Amino acid sequence: MNNKRYVNAKQLSVYTSIPIKTIYEWGSTGRLPVIRIGRSLLYDLQDIERVMDSMKHNNNQVDKITNKIVGDIFNNEI
Repeated sequence: MNNKRYVNAKQLSVYTSIPIKTIYEWGSTGRLPVIRIGRSLLYDLQDIERVMDSMKHNNNQVDKITNKIVGDIFNNEI
């Protein structure tokens, strides 16, 4: 998919390893941005990259919270 900006659901499924059924569901609920042209659905890979980036978990934040909870437990604050 080099140099392609717009892809269909099947191509997006291959690109992201997300099942095609999930792509259709997320598109219909607005979780994924979709371009409708007649009956065709297209996905902008730049938009998809932003959505995927927003879904990443910030492990640093999780570590901070975990360390605080563990520290509170050892200090009998919980």
